[in-house]
Amino acid sequence: STDTSDTVTLTTTPTVTFTAIKLAITSVNGGANPTAGTAFSVVVQAQDASGNPANVAANTSVTLTRNAGTGTLGGTLTGTISANTNSVTISGVTYTKAESGVILTATRTSGDSLTAGTSAAFTVNPGAVSSSVSTVGASPTSVTADGSTTSSITVTLKDANSNPVSGKTVTLAPGSGSSTISAASGPSSATGVVTFTVKDTKAEAVTYTATDTTDSNLVITPTATVTFTAGVVSASVSTVSANPTSVVANNAATSTITVILLDAN
Repeated sequence: STDTSDTVTLTTTPTVTFTAIKLAITSVNGGANPTAGTAFSVVVQAQDASGNPANVAANTSVTLTRNAGTGTLGGTLTGTISANTNSVTISGVTYTKAESGVILTATRTSGDSLTAGTSAAFTVNPGAVSSSVSTVGASPTSVTADGSTTSSITVTLKDANSNPVSGKTVTLAPGSGSSTISAASGPSSATGVVTFTVKDTKAEAVTYTATDTTDSNLVITPTATVTFTAGVVSASVSTVSANPTSVVANNAATSTITVILLDAN
């Protein structure tokens, strides 16, 4: 420092020591939303009472736990702030649930005595669509093949941890048969759902396969089967025939009468 009144420079330099008394989580995934099931990093810092970074005197171990949220915190959850440093980056942390409002806590387990600290609340995004965890279902599974009665096919897109995945385009295709499929309800909803309706005029069983076309035409492994059954007998469409239509009336020659019951289709 300098005495400007007397143009004298003071040679004594004061030293300020910041004493670490608490932990703080200063970064989660570099500030970006983590993805469920994908490893991310967490930075834990030792701080003084005013929130300034402060070096620890001894190697100080810390452990991460879930403070708020409903998912499972896993992967690498421990790290050590080395003596005479003030932070550690814990890499390989994982979280299973796609949700907002997740908060982590860092707790000292050995070394300097430091108060536990928490992260700011953050959001975890869902992972990629899983072809095997996603589902396809039909309701009802059996309907009349009258060309108007429908069954609803519900496709639910999920990641590997069963989190719903929204915003995806899905198509539906029959394995065989002549059924009619409606347009999709739209992109997958916040709950991962896309719905279709199907109908048929032919009595048959049809198996439907869904494809996530947004993600390189990912075929969903589960399928749904709808059985279309014949309707009520139609007196006008059903048939009765004789073969032959003329025989000798000798009480021995016969004609075969064939009745075929059909519905309106």
